[in-house]
Amino acid sequence: MKKLSFRIAVAAILIVVGTMGLSAQIGRGGACLNTGISTVVDRTCTTQLTVEQQDILGVLYVEFQAEMDLLRTAMRSATFTDKLAIREEMVDLRNAHLAEVKALLAEWGL
Repeated sequence: MKKLSFRIAVAAILIVVGTMGLSAQIGRGGACLNTGISTVVDRTCTTQLTVEQQDILGVLYVEFQAEMDLLRTAMRSATFTDKLAIREEMVDLRNAHLAEVKALLAEWGL
């Protein structure tokens, strides 16, 4: 009976630990930035955006990814201290991009 209880306890722990990663992104909003819009296609929120708005966000995303790719390339050949500085640049770039997208969504009333 002890072995069965132990196995059940281990199985329960593994299930709980295994499913924790599944909910890691819940509440973050992903590309929708916690606006309550849940449908995401091509990294844009599509349920309340017009085609023009989706195009604007798409262009911003492509520009952001191009800049991030440059920083990722620089990161590969950088020294440790340079990597820290590049990492800070990446964080600043991401925060600026998110602020720009949030400002557009606010301007559009979303």
